[in-house]
Amino acid sequence: MGEIEHTSWTSIGLDERLEDVAEKVFAIIACDGLWKSFTNVEAVTYASEQLEVAKKMDIQQEPNETREIAELRIVAERLASEAVRRKCGDNVSVIVVKLELIDC
Repeated sequence: MGEIEHTSWTSIGLDERLEDVAEKVFAIIACDGLWKSFTNVEAVTYASEQLEVAKKMDIQQEPNETREIAELRIVAERLASEAVRRKCGDNVSVIVVKLELIDC
């Protein structure tokens, strides 16, 4: 979303095993409003911290929303709110998606 040619990509370090990071693997999909306020590393760090906070919260789930999806929604909302608080000066849309390992 946004100006993809201006956004760099990050990946898991080669020295980390996928089994060790399986619980914290997620993708942040966002428009340029978020990336005007966060570097890639800042966004991932902030999202990781907020996910840990959300896991301990008493969350009001939406109808048909699992606990895990509610936690990811909270993280996306907080990322967007923080971008606005940092005065990004643009619209902000954020989706946080958990990635799961599967055996093939």
